[in-house]
Amino acid sequence: MIFCTTWGGAEQGESVNFDRSKMAAFLQGYESIRPLNGEEKRALPVMLAKAAVIFWLLRLNVIHYNRTEGRTGDNIMVKNPDLMKRLAAYHWAHVEKSQNTVFVLLSKPDNQIVGVFSSITQAEQAHDHLTNTNDFTIETYTLDQLA
Repeated sequence: MIFCTTWGGAEQGESVNFDRSKMAAFLQGYESIRPLNGEEKRALPVMLAKAAVIFWLLRLNVIHYNRTEGRTGDNIMVKNPDLMKRLAAYHWAHVEKSQNTVFVLLSKPDNQIVGVFSSITQAEQAHDHLTNTNDFTIETYTLDQLA
């Protein structure tokens, strides 16, 4: 999803921004052929963060090898690794935000808490083990909402 990233030139302070509308358009096109399942959708933020970290490390690696090999001059193209570091930080912030979510399994008639889970998959599995699943619901809360 690196193509969803927009770049500003040096005159703009060498900025890097993730364009969520490009990602939404890409995903819409992709899912018109093959819809993503729930686990794949939940994995996207982690995969985006991981890709940005890999690009950051690759740029650092190029700098290291250029220095180790004594390569200098105008014919050596070195891209700023800080841009990828900032992009990785942006994506990891979204991962951390999603991890501040809990899934609460509730009894519908009396709104009693049956269980609290860190992932929707765990909550769904617990829900599926109940005798009458129609009497229960899964609600999503951020940790801030529960404080």
